Amino acid sequence: MKLISKVFDRAAYAQKRYGRLNEHFVQFLAGAAFLTEPASPVKGLAFSEALNANYFDAFFLGMQIRFRFHAYYGSDDALLGKVVVVREVPTFSEVSDIIGSFSFNGQGTTDFEVAEGADNIEMKYSAAEIILHFLDLSLGKPLP
Repeated sequence: MKLISKVFDRAAYAQKRYGRLNEHFVQFLAGAAFLTEPASPVKGLAFSEALNANYFDAFFLGMQIRFRFHAYYGSDDALLGKVVVVREVPTFSEVSDIIGSFSFNGQGTTDFEVAEGADNIEMKYSAAEIILHFLDLSLGKPLP
């Protein structure tokens, strides 16, 4: 194994970039707050946040879905964010039940596919749709 060159520079870059990515994750949860308000067309959804531990949980129809934020280097060595979505089923299995994931860049733009000519999906502005997307996937996936 070869030692990574410029490791101090890379660590400083990662630390700075991580702060911005983490801000997007916090804004992602804030953007979904509408789902818990009385005016929301979806009833019975609640959130529990542990943002200092890089995750928040969504509770809906007896399910607990965890949205966990991670950072990683992309193919061009840019630090990116990834949200891994896991259905918490501790009474059934010790293995994590991964529902899916998505990545995002320093502007909060996700890697969700969009129709040709459509705007990219941004975490802050599409938070409710993204969370409901994963809740729907969870409902369609058999328990382990």
